[in-house]
Amino acid sequence: MVVGITAGRGQTSDKSDAYGLAEKLRVGSLDKPVFKAPRQFTRLRELSRIHRTLVGDVVRGQSRIKSLYRSRGILVLGVNVYGVHHRETWQKQLCSSAQTRATRLYDHLDFLLAQKKQAEADLLREAKRHRRRRAGRRLLPVCRTAHLRRRDRGRRTDWVRARG
Repeated sequence: MVVGITAGRGQTSDKSDAYGLAEKLRVGSLDKPVFKAPRQFTRLRELSRIHRTLVGDVVRGQSRIKSLYRSRGILVLGVNVYGVHHRETWQKQLCSSAQTRATRLYDHLDFLLAQKKQAEADLLREAKRHRRRRAGRRLLPVCRTAHLRRRDRGRRTDWVRARG
């Protein structure tokens, strides 16, 4: 059983949250219980977790590449530092030992991007299976927005197409 938290309670920790929810469950005073079917969306949830993990790994890989250049005093702006066509130009600015590291980081990033692309395809395929099975009902938001990324703009949040 998953419980939605409806009101802010100030600073808490995982331990105190778990204790509070267990106490409410014991007493029977849960505000808004939510039931997740154990087998119905299991694969979809797992694919969503895999995709989310891979997105974080790609961002970390990109940060490592940028930090390599910045640590050598090379100004890096934009995203063309990750592009396959621009890599040689960027790597020429590094010393030979750093070029080896950059090559490894680029190989790792390429691997992660391929994995992420495969995870997106798997997630969307599974979402379509559920969509066909449950015509007329709303699908999980993560499936509808798997190919989107979130962009915060002050108080407003926009969803824009994610770049591969």
